[in-house]
Parts: sequence; C-alpha cells; structure tokens
Amino acid sequence: MEPKTSHMYDSQIYVVFFTPIIHSRSLFFYIYNIIITFEPLAYRQKIKLTFTGFESDIIIWYDANILVKAFNNLISNAIKYTKSGGTIEVSTTRSNNNEFLYINVSDDGIGIEKENT
Repeated sequence: MEPKTSHMYDSQIYVVFFTPIIHSRSLFFYIYNIIITFEPLAYRQKIKLTFTGFESDIIIWYDANILVKAFNNLISNAIKYTKSGGTIEVSTTRSNNNEFLYINVSDDGIGIEKENT
C-alpha cells in the first residue's frame, strides 16, 4: 500500500509599509479641489453637490495622498448610489474644545443596510 501524500501550498501575504508624508496645510482648499473634480459628474447625473461649514483658515496635519483616496472613495460612492435629483453634502463641524474636526459626507442615496455597518 502506497503512503498517502498531502500537498501543502504556501500562501504568501505581502505587506507594504509606507511612510506617510504629513504636512500642515489648509484643509479647506485641499478638500474643495477634490470636490470640484466631481462636479461635472454630479451635474450630468443631476445631483446637487454642496460644500458647507468649512472655514478657510483651518490648518491641520494630514497626508494628502491618504486624504484624496478617502474622499475620492466617499464622494464617488455617494454619486454612484444617489439617484438623479438627489443631494450630496460635504460639511465640517468642530468638537466643543476645538481639538477635533469632523468631516461628514452625507447623501440621500440608498445607504448601507444596518447589518453591514
């Protein structure tokens, strides 16, 4: 009787480490420039895209590459799932002690089911 052989496959996980490039810059102008790139798409789909609550003097530390990826994802998904005639709003609020800045992207699209959040 021949011995049974088992085949093992090595799985490899590649982890990429990167060093964020963080700068102290005006958040208003950076976010505004990201949003205006989506205006033609929103206009074609008859979606109102608004940008409110931003103060032009907000200077924070951030990595521009990470921020642009996050906003591109949020806004493109909002446009994708908002019906014609809908609204997408990008807004900010500060915490009571001004230590934190909250950036909100809201829309009246189909949303995410509660069990998927």
